[in-house]
Amino acid sequence: MSYSGLAFALENLQRLAGISEFTPHDMRRTFITQLLEKGIDLNTVRQLAGHSDVSTTVRYDKRDLDWQNKASEAIVF
Repeated sequence: MSYSGLAFALENLQRLAGISEFTPHDMRRTFITQLLEKGIDLNTVRQLAGHSDVSTTVRYDKRDLDWQNKASEAIVF
């Protein structure tokens, strides 16, 4: 299925379900971010996403500032 075909099918399903619009790319971004939030290491996430370069995967990371603050609080001195 082409990207445009998938986007068209997704649009129709969203309309039928009465939910806000999102794109297949939004789903990919959510998949990557949720894996990172669950503590899956970046290299494994990169492989699951099919990226050859980890810097591509990092661009999909949409964890917020609150997430970063919690991570830094976990450091014990």
